[in-house]
Amino acid sequence: MRMVAVTMLAGGLLSTQFASAAERGFYVGALFGKTEKAAEQGPYDALATRNYVSFGFEAQQSTVSFETKDTAYGFFGGYRIFDHLAIEGGYMDLGEVSYRNESTGIDHAGDVVNDLGITDHSNDVIGNWNQQIRTSSKGLTVSALGILPLTYRSELFVRGGVMLSSSELKEHLSNGTDSASNNPQQQTATDLLAGVGAGFTFAEIYTVRVEYQRIFDAGDKATDERDVDLVGVSVIVQF
Repeated sequence: MRMVAVTMLAGGLLSTQFASAAERGFYVGALFGKTEKAAEQGPYDALATRNYVSFGFEAQQSTVSFETKDTAYGFFGGYRIFDHLAIEGGYMDLGEVSYRNESTGIDHAGDVVNDLGITDHSNDVIGNWNQQIRTSSKGLTVSALGILPLTYRSELFVRGGVMLSSSELKEHLSNGTDSASNNPQQQTATDLLAGVGAGFTFAEIYTVRVEYQRIFDAGDKATDERDVDLVGVSVIVQF
């Protein structure tokens, strides 16, 4: 009987802890993290070549940098419906993929085509061009969280939802004298997202989360549609 009583008392205390750890109601938070996009350099190289050709430049030697990692940030609000379920909505900026190309080659801007269709290359000169290509994605997110309280101050969670993303492709070319930039147009898409993480509560109303998320096929085909991995830290205030 003593063992049964002790077991029941321990179970009651544990249930109370879980209920206290899983406070229901509204909360708001901010996210900061690092992203990496599964982008490949090949399509950026091909676009850079097309851009040079359109300006009459034939690159012969190039130095290229390609960066798929960047900083992410966002903010969100949520409502904890039950001890094990919450819904969230917010905004997230996934950062940029940055490509830079510096090339030396032949500038054909002075070419002349005669009446016979023969191109006169006598005005060709050696030139230096550089260009930067950047793609980015950001947008609104809606997701549901399945939560497993562990102790009075800690819990695990999984996330599933969608991101209503807006993506851009930005291009800038220069030869040191003249320069040109595109007029970036926003492309919209609906991307699935999933995540897993842990939360730690302190001072009763504050929670710090550590989380991993993947946004599937972020962006648009015209703006490098690829998966994005995000590792971030969030700070939450509960009302």
